[in-house]
Amino acid sequence: MRKIEINKSKLHGHGLFSTCKILKGQHVDYIHGPIVVFREFSPAISKRMLNWVGVGRYSWIDTTNSLFRFINHSCKPNVALITRRKVIALEDIQVGCEITMDYSLTEAEPGWSIDECSCGHNGCRNYIGPISTLPLKIYQKYLPNITARFRKVYVNDSKNTKLSVMHKKG
Repeated sequence: MRKIEINKSKLHGHGLFSTCKILKGQHVDYIHGPIVVFREFSPAISKRMLNWVGVGRYSWIDTTNSLFRFINHSCKPNVALITRRKVIALEDIQVGCEITMDYSLTEAEPGWSIDECSCGHNGCRNYIGPISTLPLKIYQKYLPNITARFRKVYVNDSKNTKLSVMHKKG
């Protein structure tokens, strides 16, 4: 039995919704699709990759034939990608609840952004950019569920001086 299905979303068109209760830390599903690598980023590639999920600095999963092409962003996500394909619950998810992911946790391309966030969460950042644009407090909150590839990107690309000091001390 699948734990997720596509349905109409209040966030954006369609989204993914739980078909059963999913407990915090539980496996939700795998993101299926070919992994595509691009070393150079362009506006044309950006349009083509609109619903893809990043798994590294230069690699994404093409979700064209995957349920995950319908996953919507939230600044307070309830799932995270913890390996190249495995998605887990960050909190208990009730039946019929929309499954959301923070797009910033799966994007490394410095030139990528969505200028307006419409997640409606109380702590909305109003901007969605690559992982290196996350405030340190949010990065630390999700750190246990950020893949090693994206941790490395954050440390290398972050302009956050607090992070630099923290890593020098640690």
